[in-house]
Amino acid sequence: MAELSSPYSRVVYADAAEQERGLDGWSQSYCQLSPGAYRGVLETLALGPVTVHRERINLPVEQRTAPPSGQVVYACSLGGRGPWRLNAVALGGDTLAILRRSEEQTAAFGSHSDLLFIAAAETALGETEPGAASPSTVPAGEAFGFLSSWLMSLLSHFATLEAGVGGDLAAVLPGMVLDRLQFVHGLVSAHGSRSRRVEPDARLFRTARDIAEASEADDLTVADLAARAGVSPGVLREAFMRTVGVGPGTWLRSRRLDGARRDLLAAARTGATVTDIAAKWGFLHFGRFAATYAAYYGEPPSRTARGGRDH
Repeated sequence: MAELSSPYSRVVYADAAEQERGLDGWSQSYCQLSPGAYRGVLETLALGPVTVHRERINLPVEQRTAPPSGQVVYACSLGGRGPWRLNAVALGGDTLAILRRSEEQTAAFGSHSDLLFIAAAETALGETEPGAASPSTVPAGEAFGFLSSWLMSLLSHFATLEAGVGGDLAAVLPGMVLDRLQFVHGLVSAHGSRSRRVEPDARLFRTARDIAEASEADDLTVADLAARAGVSPGVLREAFMRTVGVGPGTWLRSRRLDGARRDLLAAARTGATVTDIAAKWGFLHFGRFAATYAAYYGEPPSRTARGGRDH
């Protein structure tokens, strides 16, 4: 029997900026939100019109994410790891989030997150008209629980294969997965899902994020950010906590460190020095920057720059 190349892949990442590029067709930006050596794992099982992903990350992360156009995405937390946040709404493992229309979402995950998401073409699910507003949510239910358990077993099975998949299995498996997903999709459509507008806290967070990204001031303070957003520092803090799980001060610091890390990884291409990059992101005392950076990422900035060159 002829074998085809495996539809399964597993990639381990040591950096959030690398993992954000792991999903073909998605528009994403990740930012690490707490100190520690980053480790992320992305498993993908591509089965014709349906693609299954399992994404695990060991540290808290903020994600700006948008699925490909023409896709319906079901997302659910696995393993009882606690709630994840989607547009400032906390979602547990018993809730499915449904994403459509390639609209940007703001997601945040705590330590040791474990997310299963299934993407399928709208046409494959029988949607010929625009679906409900994105995102929407629905209880996971027994049918999805069965589907997710089966898909997890498929991921585990393909992870152990050293060669490609047999031609007969490769021919029938996409149809089997699509058939079961269509059943779940039909149940959701019949019982309805709850549309989730972007909560005011998430809108305020995005406004503040846009202000920070457009600002040329590397010493932007929480008070500055709140004033430009037209709210008090207390209101801004509550919005950040509900949306990404950290306060604006911690987020501003994480953002600057993330920007420095991205520039260090690109130093081989740009020719920038470590001191140039530190100054660009408002770290004017190089020794303090090196110590802060090493405490946050588990390696000195010079090693990141060397690693980028090796990569």
